[in-house]
Amino acid sequence: NQWYYDGSSPAIEDAAKIAVVTETDWTATASTRDSFMAFYTSLDGALAEKLRITSGGDVCVASGGNVGIGILDPDSLLEVFGESAQLKLSWDDNNYAAITVADDGHLELATTGTDADLTLDSASAIMLEASHIYLYGSASSSSSFHFLSGSGNDPKLTIHSDDDGGDQLAIEVFEHGATTISTVDDDGAAAHLNIEVDGHVEFDGCGVGFD
Repeated sequence: NQWYYDGSSPAIEDAAKIAVVTETDWTATASTRDSFMAFYTSLDGALAEKLRITSGGDVCVASGGNVGIGILDPDSLLEVFGESAQLKLSWDDNNYAAITVADDGHLELATTGTDADLTLDSASAIMLEASHIYLYGSASSSSSFHFLSGSGNDPKLTIHSDDDGGDQLAIEVFEHGATTISTVDDDGAAAHLNIEVDGHVEFDGCGVGFD
């Protein structure tokens, strides 16, 4: 409790509270005897629950300041341990994103909702580093990969050589769908474009095709 002066006489109210509460009515059956701890603090004179530790998970603040949820020895500023979705960010019951790490280290970011897009808004570059990168579209999508320029310029896709970053293949789309495919060698060598297929190559619209 905290004493204060209200202008005419001393007053008292709860400044904070820790409550230990049973989750259900306890019986002789061990599975019913669960409890939780609730931590309350006051904001604008109203006491409200701000943190709850349930019977199913551990919350720990280690001596070095690291916080662990579901784990008692966190080795980073925040470590969340669990065998299902470790982090869920929700707008409401029907619109949310879940982050899950599987037992083999696979990371999944899944969005659910009426318009569950994923936006990466970076002030600089977005770097994807992996041995292989796969892009898939949904079964209802007419195209598996869309590339748009948000800067007012014509969209351009550039693929750089791993051996020399100045060597590149560029695909640029202009007004009315006009498209340019170009190869560049920054050392001045001839930048050939080789098309290797196991089958037929056809240019639609001009009546030309060859094997």
